[in-house]
Amino acid sequence: MLLWITVSADQITARWLPVPVEIEIRDANHQLVAGPAPEDVEVRFSGPGRELWELAITRPPIRLIVRDASEGVQEFTLEPAQVQIPRGRLITAVDVRPATIQLAFQRLASAQVPVQVQVRNGPGPEFMLVGSLRVQPTQVRVSGLAARVNVVDAVVTRPIDLSGEVGPFERRVALDTTGLSGLKLSTAEVVVSGQIDRVAERIIPGMPVQAPPGTLVIPGSVELTVRGGESVLGALDRNALQVVIPAELVPARIPPLGTEVPLRVGGLPAGVQVVAEPRTIRLITAPELPVTEIRTVTPQPDTTAAGQEAGSR
Repeated sequence: MLLWITVSADQITARWLPVPVEIEIRDANHQLVAGPAPEDVEVRFSGPGRELWELAITRPPIRLIVRDASEGVQEFTLEPAQVQIPRGRLITAVDVRPATIQLAFQRLASAQVPVQVQVRNGPGPEFMLVGSLRVQPTQVRVSGLAARVNVVDAVVTRPIDLSGEVGPFERRVALDTTGLSGLKLSTAEVVVSGQIDRVAERIIPGMPVQAPPGTLVIPGSVELTVRGGESVLGALDRNALQVVIPAELVPARIPPLGTEVPLRVGGLPAGVQVVAEPRTIRLITAPELPVTEIRTVTPQPDTTAAGQEAGSR
């Protein structure tokens, strides 16, 4: 009996065994989204009975390498040579059923999108953000399925609280990945910086108004009230400001009595607000200056006796 079992274990035979399908994608532009279908196939092995029994337990996979995929469902052929039989085995893969499987792919893409900072609480009531928040990097790369990447317009940070900040600040903030599962970001966090300053006001009197060519303004100067960060207003140079009348608001024909026009103040730092008093001025056409005729007078000889006497000397 023992002799029969030994002979049977060494006898060459063939047997169908179920094995899993492994997929290796070497196409960097596509991702497997469904499959394989079916997940398991049967392989007909030939070899000693003892090794076939062991193979039924270990179930060596059949590996399909995909080097060139395209979007959608594709059918691939399975071959016995793709079965991963361990080295040293006296086993041969003879056949595969089913001989084809289906895989579904989607195209991959990547895009640079801007980072937007979410603010939960702004500065306190007596403080303000000077300028705007700065973020570094300003953009991140989003990679994944093209259908999902194409609808991502921006990536936001987790909300930050500015209510306790005073002066310049800088902090690392994580990006909010809500709704971005399955996508890859080039960085997980960004650096957000800015400056919180105390709100202040400053009055700048006697600012001249720049009139368009051929016009006069009444009054010729205004008073500016500027409001902004304390440090910004302290460094504000009145010579850097210009009070002008927007060219697009100057009528083609100015009425004889003039027309009221608004003012625009240029040269203000970011975040600074301004109010001019008065807010509008009267624009009139400059009067034409009279042309003065200048005549050249040629001296005439003196015919009087005194003149002749003086000439004879």
